[in-house]
Amino acid sequence: MEIPISFSTVPFLVIIFLLITRKKKTLNYPPGSLGWPFLGETLEFLRAANKEGKPEKFVRERIEKYKSNIFKTSLMGETMVVLGSASGNKFLFSNENKQVTIWWPVTIRKILGSCLITTVGEEAKLTRKMLSSFINPDAFSRLYIKAMEVVGQDHFKNYWEEHIEIASAKKEGEFLSWDDIQKMKYSWNVISEVMRLTPPIMGAYREAIVDINYEGYHIPKGWKFYWNTALTSLDSEFFPNATSLEPSRFEEAGPAPYTYVPFGGGPRMCVGKEFARLEILVFLHILIRKFSWKLLIPDEKIIYDPMPTPVEGLPISLQPHNC
Repeated sequence: MEIPISFSTVPFLVIIFLLITRKKKTLNYPPGSLGWPFLGETLEFLRAANKEGKPEKFVRERIEKYKSNIFKTSLMGETMVVLGSASGNKFLFSNENKQVTIWWPVTIRKILGSCLITTVGEEAKLTRKMLSSFINPDAFSRLYIKAMEVVGQDHFKNYWEEHIEIASAKKEGEFLSWDDIQKMKYSWNVISEVMRLTPPIMGAYREAIVDINYEGYHIPKGWKFYWNTALTSLDSEFFPNATSLEPSRFEEAGPAPYTYVPFGGGPRMCVGKEFARLEILVFLHILIRKFSWKLLIPDEKIIYDPMPTPVEGLPISLQPHNC
């Protein structure tokens, strides 16, 4: 059926069209460039991480270029907004399922399938709730600490007072307890400082589920977000002498909120954070009591592929303490 349009309605339609297009033009989008068609700036993004081992370089260069901690780009075929600040991290972590939701490139979703990392909404909440009964202090004490120590002993004397004191208090054949793990504060500070310098992940993604106005910029529903782990953890504003190893940074209150985020934050914080801490500390307790070691390639390059990977496999020389 044809809809008749008289000449008198044409000016009205033109006015409506102009109002709509004018509204779009007046929206204040974040500065930035979408790069090449489809590819966008993906190659530059991957080069910084995989070739140079500095995933934060891609972000820092554009922050300096646009003189803004917020900018748009195109990665993996998606228009993406990068929030390069602690306040940006806070916004993304605290607005999960409110204004944003977890998102991953299609290739990652196909590789991982439906799992804790990729699920969203109620399914993700249910999965995390089910896992929580296996990754809490009680479960650590009952299920994991002894097993980890046995495995560690099978595979492997250190001069660290902390571990010597813990070991000397144990009876022959007695295994570590959860209380022992809590005493390893300095060891965890060292590990945390290492993760600050070389985060275990490059960052992660979110998707806007509503139109968002963030710090005066319009971010349409459907656009993606990227947050970078190393950008704030290597920022001298938050960590003076940012490239030096200083475990004392993690004493007392530790870093400012949302500046150190190797495990993410908010409802999507890595559910295995405490399990990882337990596993690392048990391994370290055994290693440093039985061996001294040195790196065979002291300045070995580390790239992200997509996790930090020493290019030569991190060869070391181990020397038993009783030799």
